[in-house]
Amino acid sequence: MRDDEQIIEDYAREFERHLVGPAKDKERRTQELVGHLSDAAEDGELAGTLERLGPPESAAATFAKKPTPDYAPLGRRITAILIDHLPLIGVSVAMLVQSIQRGHDYYFALPPRLSFDQGDGLLHFVGVPLAIVWSIVVLGIMEGVRGTTPGKMLMKLRVVTESGTKIHVGDGIFRRVCLLLGPFAWIDWLPIAFNERRRILEHLTHTVVIDADGSRQQAAPSLKRRD
Repeated sequence: MRDDEQIIEDYAREFERHLVGPAKDKERRTQELVGHLSDAAEDGELAGTLERLGPPESAAATFAKKPTPDYAPLGRRITAILIDHLPLIGVSVAMLVQSIQRGHDYYFALPPRLSFDQGDGLLHFVGVPLAIVWSIVVLGIMEGVRGTTPGKMLMKLRVVTESGTKIHVGDGIFRRVCLLLGPFAWIDWLPIAFNERRRILEHLTHTVVIDADGSRQQAAPSLKRRD
């Protein structure tokens, strides 16, 4: 029985790692799983139950699955984007002001173009790359580790996989690489203009931005063997 307890403990720990949401919700779901697995162990059916559940990541997806995602409202998404990309916005505005002060031809582009031309000045050579790194790498890592960013946290939004589990860091970064296109990054949002709920890169990474407040409670799936 001790071996079964260790198996359940290891499985539950990995299961919880793939869940998203508040700590209390994750703890509740994990306790539900442990309870089911403990009952299965007492009945001598632990191996069969684990086989039906599959890997912990698949089990987490089963527990998190909903008929339809709670897609994030567009207005709150845009607000979260503006908050998250304040460094990019600041750099863009600073570049515009600098161009006006120098009497150069000027334009306002958001996101700004990525440039390593020293002739454009320190703002282009250092400010823009650093802001891009923040918006792609740092925010992408946050989404992979915590499922949210400062802007999304304030707007009560979360990024999850299509199955409702935690996304991978690589996907968190890749879903943001459109910013490398500078002003053309908005092409990624074209599906939204046609009543789609996800950007192009969100389709490619199989990720969804959801309303963290609107999450519905999901009853735990039955793990017992059905004769």
